[in-house]
Amino acid sequence: MKKYVLILIFLIGFNLNSTAQFVVADPTAFSQRAIQQITNITEQIQQKYELVRQFKETNKIYTQGKEWYDGLKRVNQTVAEYQKIYETLQLTGEIVDLYATNIQRFRIDQNFSPREVDYITEGYGKLLKESSRLVDDLNLGAKSTGLSLTDKERLDMINTTYEKVREHKALVQYFTNKNISVSYLRAKKKNNTQGVMRLYGLAQ
Repeated sequence: MKKYVLILIFLIGFNLNSTAQFVVADPTAFSQRAIQQITNITEQIQQKYELVRQFKETNKIYTQGKEWYDGLKRVNQTVAEYQKIYETLQLTGEIVDLYATNIQRFRIDQNFSPREVDYITEGYGKLLKESSRLVDDLNLGAKSTGLSLTDKERLDMINTTYEKVREHKALVQYFTNKNISVSYLRAKKKNNTQGVMRLYGLAQ
């Protein structure tokens, strides 16, 4: 399984209870570190978005995603500290990475016709549009203005979105694996399974 080089930020000194309050020894220093870490993660994810920006479906996701990442710098500190935001950010990056990495492989896979590659691309487009909607949900939960929600309500919303993104990533992985399986079965008839394994990074 491919390992993703994205940094999970583990929060220092937080205490999650029914009122969802957090304790930070030096709020100013923490804020500066958090902004820098968010910036680093944003740059990594944006590189992935650049790979798929040529497609109409993903162009919208790129724009909305960038706005959301930038917005993380302005959210209420209590919410900004919450680890699930960063975990959700990582999952979102992994979803985009699944697409960006494998669509290039499907395009050069001789076991698929051009029409089938178009179908696969369209399928990814629909999945990424759903990712965009989930990003909107997370944005709604993390924003410091616009809704009269308590910190606990916002954290609950972020938790719910995280679970949806986690399930959605599993769906994108399934879609990817299903298409790789089709290629493998076709290659098996041609006695060229090793070629498929190498193409998709599965060769031992």
